[in-house]
Amino acid sequence: MQHRSRSAARRDGIPGARLWIATCDGVPVGRRVDVREDGRLHLIDLAVTRAWRRRGLAGALLDGLIAEAREAGLPVTLNVDPLNAPALALYRTRGFTVAAASPPHLLMHRGTA
Repeated sequence: MQHRSRSAARRDGIPGARLWIATCDGVPVGRRVDVREDGRLHLIDLAVTRAWRRRGLAGALLDGLIAEAREAGLPVTLNVDPLNAPALALYRTRGFTVAAASPPHLLMHRGTA
């Protein structure tokens, strides 16, 4: 996995955001965008190209964020579309629970443990 600079994510208007790119043979196949704010790590975006789905890549990208949060003693939050069943399943297997409904999304939370 390759980490691109913070400035790459800032172009998207998210100060302090970090963009992680997963590649295979130099070709981007997935990404994670996150930011550390308000005493938490917040997952902004997690995406994997169609050809690379169902291979554990999204889980690996998410696990990296969870490991960083655990080391820093921070919770992780994210917003997810309640109709995105694959994403909900992934997040639940990683210990996330619904903290609040904020239509059209759900706010999910994972504690520091």
